[in-house]
Amino acid sequence: MVDLAGFDPSTLDPETRAILEEYLGTQEAILEAAELGNLNVYTPYKHQLRLHQAMETLRFLLGANRIGKSWFLAQEIRYFALGEHPYRHLRGPARLIWACCPTEELMLMYQFPSVRKAIGEQNIKEVKLGAHPRIILKNGCIILFKYYAQGPKAFPSAGVDLIALDEEPNWAIFEECLARRSTRELNIIGAITTVGGLTPLIQKIVNNELPNCMYTTAKLDDNPAIPLEEREAMKQALKNNPVAYRIRVLGEILPVGGSTRFDANAMYEMQLKYVRDPIARFSFDMTHQRWVQGDTGPLWVWELAKPGHEYCIGGDVAEGLNVSESDVDPVWDNTSLFVFDRNDRKFVAEYTCGNQEPGDIGDLILPRLHSLYNRAYANIELNLHGYTVVTMARRHMSSRLWSPIEDETKRLQKPLQALGSLMTGKSRTHAIDVLARELSDRTFEIYSGHAVREMMTFVKKANGRVEHQDGCHDDRVFALAHTLVCDNGLPPPKLRRPPTEREELRKWALARPRRERRVNWFRRIA
Repeated sequence: MVDLAGFDPSTLDPETRAILEEYLGTQEAILEAAELGNLNVYTPYKHQLRLHQAMETLRFLLGANRIGKSWFLAQEIRYFALGEHPYRHLRGPARLIWACCPTEELMLMYQFPSVRKAIGEQNIKEVKLGAHPRIILKNGCIILFKYYAQGPKAFPSAGVDLIALDEEPNWAIFEECLARRSTRELNIIGAITTVGGLTPLIQKIVNNELPNCMYTTAKLDDNPAIPLEEREAMKQALKNNPVAYRIRVLGEILPVGGSTRFDANAMYEMQLKYVRDPIARFSFDMTHQRWVQGDTGPLWVWELAKPGHEYCIGGDVAEGLNVSESDVDPVWDNTSLFVFDRNDRKFVAEYTCGNQEPGDIGDLILPRLHSLYNRAYANIELNLHGYTVVTMARRHMSSRLWSPIEDETKRLQKPLQALGSLMTGKSRTHAIDVLARELSDRTFEIYSGHAVREMMTFVKKANGRVEHQDGCHDDRVFALAHTLVCDNGLPPPKLRRPPTEREELRKWALARPRRERRVNWFRRIA
């Protein structure tokens, strides 16, 4: 700060006097802005500048914690709200801007104050809180604050110029944003720490599957404003959690999120060592009631049944309804069945279909699959539609439907509950724990890439429940879990020797009517 009290500027030459007057005017403006709290000293880091300068309408900053993601969004909101973007041409101030974050609490505590500070009080006409918080600027621009917990139905507005996403929304909400984008020139910007792993949205961003989209990544060390001691303390706090360290410090985009229920290293090994394409695919011909091989089909086979081996089947049954909000691009609630070779400890076949009736599963699909794999045992989840499957399957394979241990059976209220896995909170947790333990101990092999992917997106939610991430499935996960519960509840498998020729002949002979049996028996013996 320069104090020129007592100095006569008339003694200076005109050029020096003009420079001095400009300096004094700038000094006065800085002091006034500082007094009003409107001083903006934002200097973008390299990763922020790269996105500010990008011309794409979809821009995402994917990176670690504490790299300036939220402040980057606040500055972009400021540029669009005032109609003065330093790196791109705008037609004027935006009419409507959405500022979005996960919850109302985060919005009120962090996002709302940061956006208000970035805009500056001198540009704000009115601030409204309540059910629909908003900031109304003097130029007429409205900044409306939303949070993902409101669900997709809270995003119906049209005429939006900019949507700022602080952290990752679920896919249904992002689809609503894309729907707005199809009606006008809309910019969508996002700042995300990929704690959920390679979710459907992140996968589309990274694979360039979204039109006119770009992204950049950054790690904790890319923010020079954080003192070295503080950075080292953050790294030290996460040293015992390698997945969280790679996501929150190094800013990596991993296939699995930091809140995954299963062992990340074991899933990586499964994906690298075992996952491969099936040797054959089959669909079920309902007319002739038989399996038909083709290029596509819901039954994927990696190994055929081996003589003398024991098999078991685990199933998670769904109704086959479209669980998405679109009839054009349906997302089926899948029925999933897995076949497990108890001798070789391998998952050798998978049946996953989203548009099959539960009655057909129990009456046709499951019995045929059971016969195909040496009269395999079957453990079906007794959800709403699992009862239908078990009821129909009892007609064909009642002796091979798995039952819980005797002590549990005595406490059941209905006889049908003695067959299959009754899904309560405790049994659900037990099934997932069995799968997690077997996976960590590397006691089985799995060839299905879809199943490994679903395990990677099976996470612990904030409410303590373990289930799939938003926009993902967990049908295969529970089918795998029920299969291993069945395997653990059966006696250890024994490798049975293949039948001799005489035993096969006797079996064939006994299958004939009595009169024909006697004649053919002596003919063959002779």
